[in-house]
Amino acid sequence: MAETSHPPLTGAPMTGKDVARGTCRLLWLQGWSPLTEVTLADGHRADIMALGRSGEILIIEIKVSAADLKGDRKWQHYRDWCDRFAWGVPADLVHHLEAERFAPDACGLLVADRHEALWVRDA
Repeated sequence: MAETSHPPLTGAPMTGKDVARGTCRLLWLQGWSPLTEVTLADGHRADIMALGRSGEILIIEIKVSAADLKGDRKWQHYRDWCDRFAWGVPADLVHHLEAERFAPDACGLLVADRHEALWVRDA
């Protein structure tokens, strides 16, 4: 297997755009049609909203810092607007999302950098 020019899912601190880019690349390869920064009818903004082949809607909330993740009080609202909900985070935040308050039994989890993403937990 050829080496890549980047270390997968590691490296410098990630920005939201980095995580969104890697996540959208994976979703596209899996047959989703992702859009970023989608404003919902109630004025809230979904970081990524993707439409599946069967018409299923997936929303991904991106977090790149523990402070942003822990301070977010609106994420559960997004679950009313989609069939599936997932978190998109850099690798160093994964352990935070095991906490019960982030519904690990009901919410998916993607780990991403600007080049790629991996499903850790299905939505």
